[in-house]
Amino acid sequence: MTLRPSDHGVLPSQMIAEAIKAEWIASSGSDIPDESIQPASLDLRLGDVAYRLRCSFLPDNEPVAQALRRYQMGRIDLTSEGGGILEQNRPYLIPLVEHLNLPLWVHAKANPKSSTGRLDIFTRVITDNSFMFDEVPSGYTGRLYLEVVPRTFTIRVKPGLALNQLRLMVGQPGLTDSEIRNLHSRSPLLFRNGLARGPNDVAINNGLFMGLDLGREAGGESVGYSAKENSKPYRPEQS
Repeated sequence: MTLRPSDHGVLPSQMIAEAIKAEWIASSGSDIPDESIQPASLDLRLGDVAYRLRCSFLPDNEPVAQALRRYQMGRIDLTSEGGGILEQNRPYLIPLVEHLNLPLWVHAKANPKSSTGRLDIFTRVITDNSFMFDEVPSGYTGRLYLEVVPRTFTIRVKPGLALNQLRLMVGQPGLTDSEIRNLHSRSPLLFRNGLARGPNDVAINNGLFMGLDLGREAGGESVGYSAKENSKPYRPEQS
């Protein structure tokens, strides 16, 4: 792979495919399918079992599997016919199919897929000996685990379903605050009522803050919907 420690940025699909060939990313029991590779991320697939938790946790200075012994309340087989049911507002931990063997200059960050957010499923990736969610340190070698909390619907999931995705990075891929300010002055990034926000009206602090205006006049279009309190288990793959 033509990737150097001095490079900066997020790996695109071509380099993700090369990373798989170089075994930076591998999977348990099967090859990683081509459809898992997105333009700048890799879909992470659920494994065969989910653990019901007493509460969310981070492993800090120990492997996740070891910490899990103190927090698990039961085991759900996702390979059964129809998959496994995850109840609303309860935390679960699911070992993912993919595992990593990253070079010392490559780190990663995970985030939910857009369909996961639309279904109001709260998810975050956990790694061994970690004190942060969704952050994979440089040179990490080990398994990946996904915490899942269905917040609105009871859901039914099965092995191979992708709720999260992983981005591989080298260096600091984001812009500094000064670079964001300069970019906004040249090509406005934020607008209100069709007008670009002035330099003193933009909140920048380790990134650009933005908001969504849901205000509307009486009789206007709907801006959101309230979910049913009770519904049949939903299958995320149907979204």
